[in-house]
Amino acid sequence: MSGEVTLRDLAIGKPSGASFCDTAEDKVKNIRRQLDSSQDREKLEGMKRLIAMISKGRNVSEFFAQVVKNVLGALMLLHQNQA
Repeated sequence: MSGEVTLRDLAIGKPSGASFCDTAEDKVKNIRRQLDSSQDREKLEGMKRLIAMISKGRNVSEFFAQVVKNVLGALMLLHQNQA
């Protein structure tokens, strides 16, 4: 395994054949957009894609800051709701 991200890794959950026309850079930008989204559904989809890529042995360390931001944001909401 090379640890590099491939188009196949990034096409998780994409039923349309149009995803094969996208470049790997477009897929990475899409994951970044999902992780930075204000919608929880989009964030969750981005996190699912990252977990799938990790399970295949891919290096997704470039997304570390965005994952931490999302996890801390969720923890802050939990803490506020308990107070």
